[in-house]
Amino acid sequence: MWSWRWRPSGLLPPQTSRWRAISEATKRRMRAPRMHTRALIYGTAAAVAAASTRCSLLEGLAPQPLSQNEGFSGRFAAWEQRLSNLSGNLGDKIDIEVDGGTRFAESRKDKQFIWQTLREGDRRIKKVAMWRKPGESELVGKSRVEVIPDEIKGISQITLLVELGDELNGHPGIIHGGFTAALLDDLFGWASMSEKRALGIDGMILTANLNVNYRMPVFGDNTYTITVWVDRVEKQKKVFMNASISDIDDNVLVEASALYIIKPVGKPLEATTTQ
Repeated sequence: MWSWRWRPSGLLPPQTSRWRAISEATKRRMRAPRMHTRALIYGTAAAVAAASTRCSLLEGLAPQPLSQNEGFSGRFAAWEQRLSNLSGNLGDKIDIEVDGGTRFAESRKDKQFIWQTLREGDRRIKKVAMWRKPGESELVGKSRVEVIPDEIKGISQITLLVELGDELNGHPGIIHGGFTAALLDDLFGWASMSEKRALGIDGMILTANLNVNYRMPVFGDNTYTITVWVDRVEKQKKVFMNASISDIDDNVLVEASALYIIKPVGKPLEATTTQ
């Protein structure tokens, strides 16, 4: 809890610049129990095991504490190297400049919002590194699924390391929530495309629902990891996904869920019901 006190300029919380009312040591002690408590809510041994596995993975994503001399650029490089060492768990690293930039430039006259417009300059999306699972090696030789159940567990995951500048802010110093939602929506698209390909389903992907929960501020001029994973696919057309944004201290800042619809090729666009 913030301890408010009177100042000449009015009521202000201490340490407003980073909202750090709780010490780093206290947060580290609180983090593991909070994840454990969340798992217990589901009340099954399987859920506890799954939560423990995910907690271990998240702990592995954040690098060891970095010195002040390394700065933000050094932080991105160190975190990228650590993620690259975990590539077996994260899948193949994607050349985002080709898949997300050049590919769009060659196929359209307008500009793609995330990977073209917001990559211009050095104060928006400054640096990115992306991993996709399943990787190409896992898909080579994979036969098309002839009979897909009405509900099938998802296998696709997208991991993004991103360094953001200070031209994406809403409140001073804080990334605008609309940009956060747009970036998540685009990454949900990457994940659903991966799942569609893994299942051998043809069609265009469209956003049907996007829900974003902002738990803590996402500050500009900082580096974050975003993990997107497919939960399940229903009736060969409904792709249900989840996502989280974490900082270098492994604090979950944003959580999101989405439903994408796979529209069969050749079917005209129309109002889509998600019933």
